[in-house]
Amino acid sequence: MKTNDDSRMPLRRHLEELRGCVLRSGLVLVALFAVGMVMDDTFAAIMVKPWTMARESMLADGLSDPGRLGFIKPTEAFLFSMKVAMAFAVLVGGPYLLYEVWRFVGVGLHVHERKAVFKAFPAAIGLFGAGLSFGYWMVLPLALPILLTWIPAELAHAQVTLQEYLSLLLTLTLLLGVVFELPILMWLIVRSGLVDVAT
Repeated sequence: MKTNDDSRMPLRRHLEELRGCVLRSGLVLVALFAVGMVMDDTFAAIMVKPWTMARESMLADGLSDPGRLGFIKPTEAFLFSMKVAMAFAVLVGGPYLLYEVWRFVGVGLHVHERKAVFKAFPAAIGLFGAGLSFGYWMVLPLALPILLTWIPAELAHAQVTLQEYLSLLLTLTLLLGVVFELPILMWLIVRSGLVDVAT
């Protein structure tokens, strides 16, 4: 199979290309992070939305109100805003970061491999977004009331902090995003010939 001629470029040229990719990606992330910090109240409200939905569901079912999210350390609210801004930067800048990765890696792939990636990329982005949305709108609002009432309110009362909630939100949504990628991964494995379709 023939590959792109750029795949035979000298090592120094490869390193220069890598440095350019890293620099451009870093600048995009920094710019988006700055936007996230400026609009921290808006993005914080978006992140807390599943918690609000869970509270409303618990109150409608006659369960005890877990209250608003809190923070213990003086720096916790600031760190929460920073993590939310970084999540925004990675999510919005993700397509551009993947483009930069493709610019660096794509030249070393065979023609049929490049075609397979082009076919899979739109579906992969869509499925990852579907996984994030499923976790954000469905799984977390349904799971929180169960987790918060696992122990009777007479024995213990939930005191959830911003950091703990954000960690759960990001872990759950990202995990579901990866799970939704499995069909694409299986298709790529079969397409590459690593696994026979009959198996």
